[in-house]
Amino acid sequence: MKKIISFIFIISGLLLLSGCGQPPLKIGAIYNLTGTQSALDQPSAQGAQLAVKQINEAGGVLGRKLKLILYDGQTDPATIKKLTKKLIEKD
Repeated sequence: MKKIISFIFIISGLLLLSGCGQPPLKIGAIYNLTGTQSALDQPSAQGAQLAVKQINEAGGVLGRKLKLILYDGQTDPATIKKLTKKLIEKD
């Protein structure tokens, strides 16, 4: 019986440790925080940040935390294009 209980504790510990080293799930977002569209996008960006915070406080997604990578598109198509490429290739 002691061997079974010890085995259960060892397996439980290993299962807990298996989620410790996992990197966060990254979510990339480009919002126009400045420029002519900022009045529309700022509340959306704040909502995304709040959602990530609440999800992480609740334990994340399948035990993994979320990381929001947020960029300012500056209401400029060229900047948005550059940042989109950066999110895909780097972040």
